Amino acid sequence: MLRNNFVYHNTSMGIAIGGYDTERGSTENCTIVNNTLFNNDYRKEGNGELLVQFDTRNNVIKNNVFYANSNKALIVNPYTENTGNVVDYNLYFAPGNAANSTWQWKTVTYNGFAAYQAGTGNDAHGLFIDPKLVSTSAFDLHLQANSPAINRGQTMSEAGDKDIDCQPRVQGAAIDIGADEVR
Repeated sequence: MLRNNFVYHNTSMGIAIGGYDTERGSTENCTIVNNTLFNNDYRKEGNGELLVQFDTRNNVIKNNVFYANSNKALIVNPYTENTGNVVDYNLYFAPGNAANSTWQWKTVTYNGFAAYQAGTGNDAHGLFIDPKLVSTSAFDLHLQANSPAINRGQTMSEAGDKDIDCQPRVQGAAIDIGADEVR
């Protein structure tokens, strides 16, 4: 399980799961929940914020903030050997607008959030909007009090009882998307 982390300014990607062939890795039955990813893949190698590689099965990816850099790559999945992965309730943002964002799922490239949702069935409850982080220049990835991520996550036991700052995870009608739970 990977939860309640700030993942930012990494050279090649934010989070990667899976391997790269039948003998080198897989990820199965893992949960990636309530993380905030920002400006990863800063070398712009095309790996994005989340790299889903070969042989990923039955993983849950929910309640995360994915904030791409000017490369605009959010999820990159260059393999078709993936089954049962659930991707929903995430908040995405990239410079420009939703139509200019880039996605790849099972080798198919989608331009724009709506195309990604329609083509993959992922993120039916997802959002594409500025999450209003406290400071992207100082890498303060906490949510501002007016963030659209507040109370927009799916309440689930995997999110845990505490956020990244050890504050209670549930503070309102629902949990917040990302690593931070606003009081």
